[in-house]
Amino acid sequence: MKKLIILIIAIFTINVANAQWQHIGLDSFSVRRLIINGNNIFAGTALQGVFLSTDNGNTWACKMNGLPNNAFDFYTIAIKDSNIYIGTDGETETNLFTSTDNGDNWVADNNRITNNTYVKSLFVSGNNIFAGTGVGVFLSTNNGNNWIPANTGIPVVGSSSVPVNTFAEKDSMIFAGTLGDYIYLSSNNGSSWAAMGSGVSSAYVWLISISGDTIYAGTGEGSDYGGLFMSVNNGNNWSLVNIGIPSSCTIVYAIAIKDSMIFVGTNNYGVIMSTDNGGNWVQMNAGFTDLDIWCLAISGDYIFAGTRLSGLWRRSISEILGIKENNLNNNFTIYPNPTKDNLTIETNSNKEQKIEITNLIGQTVYTTIINKKATINTSAFAKGVYILKLSSDKETVVRKFVKE
Repeated sequence: MKKLIILIIAIFTINVANAQWQHIGLDSFSVRRLIINGNNIFAGTALQGVFLSTDNGNTWACKMNGLPNNAFDFYTIAIKDSNIYIGTDGETETNLFTSTDNGDNWVADNNRITNNTYVKSLFVSGNNIFAGTGVGVFLSTNNGNNWIPANTGIPVVGSSSVPVNTFAEKDSMIFAGTLGDYIYLSSNNGSSWAAMGSGVSSAYVWLISISGDTIYAGTGEGSDYGGLFMSVNNGNNWSLVNIGIPSSCTIVYAIAIKDSMIFVGTNNYGVIMSTDNGGNWVQMNAGFTDLDIWCLAISGDYIFAGTRLSGLWRRSISEILGIKENNLNNNFTIYPNPTKDNLTIETNSNKEQKIEITNLIGQTVYTTIINKKATINTSAFAKGVYILKLSSDKETVVRKFVKE
């Protein structure tokens, strides 16, 4: 009996230890930007260089050949075809670098974007590359070989346009978030911009992210607290999203979206998550030693968080949601996954089995009995991730699928 009790305690301890954020490197670094391209994860840091992981963040290699010796803040990273672009704070020197060999070597793009400014954001839209700088927007239509100002409609402060911090695209519309003058929209590839910030209380916009018909903006700066705002009419009007923490002291620096899951990174409250497209929110900070989150990125089943002072962290999304898929029945298949209108389930069992489908907040949305094969009409399901359980008298098999 004593041995049994000891074993149960050990198993419980392991489960609790795993159910939290895991620190995965770049100790004490400030991680400003993460970008994922296939199996590659690039991290841009403040004053410490650019790093690459090819194994889901388990190990990191410094990629600095051709870059300044850790003297710059590496604000942004973008990828177009085989080109990787990095924007820096090189206000009096080169502020843009390019690599064509996955970061092994970098070439300075001297004088291609005006000097005396930083490059805060880079965004690829078709054949166009937009650069958000301390003096507005620049545009390249030839893979970054040449850049031209694209600021018509963006206000001028002093002798230059306001700083542009972030971009996002919805259909043929490009949204730009500024540091000091809210949000702008271009529907003609950057030829002109129109103000779109009605309802946003903070003029400082850190990140814009789009999920379906909803546009999210993370805002705030210093004592100008903002929080998370959303628009469902292409940016014409915005409303504050209640993410469950005081909006009077919240700055949202980062947003990451996967299916119906939304993650936001904040200045003092860590990561806040919604699993139902923003209907309900919960903090998920177990394991963190730094609650100042500067960037978020999702790759496969992992979400990565870059912090202000303690480097990089990682957590399994399946673990967050409490999903543990199993493959006890190797002849059980579901397809297509993701699905839009119909989901087919096949099994080689000769016995009737029960199917139960639940959403991520535990509500049962569908049940039926299957005998070898069944097709379920999912057209009325809300978009998001669902859990499917196939049960017999011997076992229960759990799988997840996505409704687009």
